[in-house]
Amino acid sequence: MFLNSRTVSSPWTKMVAPGRRCLLISLGTLLAFWLFLFSSTDGNITVQGDDIFIISHSRPFSTSYFRELPSRGYLIPFYSFVYDLTGQNTQRTHQVFFAMLLISGVLFHAALRKFFPPTASLLAAMFYLAYIGKHETVTWLSAGAYLVVLTVFFLSVLIALSERLGPWWKASLIGLINWLVVHLYELLIVAAPLYPLLVWLHGQLSGRRVSLRSLAPTLVPLGVFLGHAALIYICTPKGVSPLWLRGSAPSHDLGTLAHQLGNAFVISFKASLGSEHLLLLARSVTGFFRYVPWSWWKLVTLASALAGFLLVARLDRGARPPEPERAVVYCVVIAGVYLTFFSPLIGFTTNSLFMPSRLLSLCGVGLSLLVGLATAFAFHRERTGPVVTSALLALTLLQAFAMNS
Repeated sequence: MFLNSRTVSSPWTKMVAPGRRCLLISLGTLLAFWLFLFSSTDGNITVQGDDIFIISHSRPFSTSYFRELPSRGYLIPFYSFVYDLTGQNTQRTHQVFFAMLLISGVLFHAALRKFFPPTASLLAAMFYLAYIGKHETVTWLSAGAYLVVLTVFFLSVLIALSERLGPWWKASLIGLINWLVVHLYELLIVAAPLYPLLVWLHGQLSGRRVSLRSLAPTLVPLGVFLGHAALIYICTPKGVSPLWLRGSAPSHDLGTLAHQLGNAFVISFKASLGSEHLLLLARSVTGFFRYVPWSWWKLVTLASALAGFLLVARLDRGARPPEPERAVVYCVVIAGVYLTFFSPLIGFTTNSLFMPSRLLSLCGVGLSLLVGLATAFAFHRERTGPVVTSALLALTLLQAFAMNS
């Protein structure tokens, strides 16, 4: 059993508190794992498709807010701004978004530590980095802003969990930063309903009375998103379809709409963790071991990440953290399942034929939550715990190898 109950004893561990030790090692592990994920590239990825609009500055920044809003008019200027900041170098621009992946992963890990023991938090964050990393959010320059949206999402979660701010201050701050990124992509409108639901559910399961008045602040972010959508609809010229109805718009017939929605659900399931995803993993992992050379840098970063994870698991095992509370379990399960299975459906109105991998961003968050919860429970099972944890670690490594192919 690779997780034993003895703690590590050294001069350094005596000087640093156990919780601080796990945190520092976890951050180092995430850094090493991130370096392994990108060990096959220096950011010099081919420019393709819509990237030409970024490079050519085809859409300059405009102060005509209501005219630009219906067509997501501030997205390309944002990309062009980042491109200019990096000296108009696509390689460095890619590297900026690579760094955003790590930043979002660190924030996700910080949020997970509020609920899970260190090992579960670390493995879930590693799974998030590997799962998200092989999708368009990282591999395509024109989808890099999804990582900005995810970073804001995790920052919003940390603000919501903060005890230093009052409920209205937290809701206002979350609403403000989400209003800023909704001009890039509307992805987080899917997650907004979780805020009031999970606050209410956690209060109920904890035996606290949750009044409708106390839930009012949690509705602010949802109100921001709905207000933004209403403004887009109002500002869209007559005869032009709103942003969310472009492409293959759904039918107004309820039966046909339900059929289209069902097809979109099947497509998203196949792309996120079903047959298409498994086929992608099989082909990518096979390609990795056949064609990708094992450099010393790959070996060092992978070995460092694995050593860091095992060290955190050993320290965590010695501390014997309690199992997650029932209220936390229910909330994590609901959020994980909801984000995994329903968040990709945000794109079904504009595309009901296939699921772009950039729309699987929140799906990766949901899967990571479920991985973290499974690891937290496995930690308390003497016989099956190490097996389950090892299997989840192996699955994470498969995702990482697929990204490197």
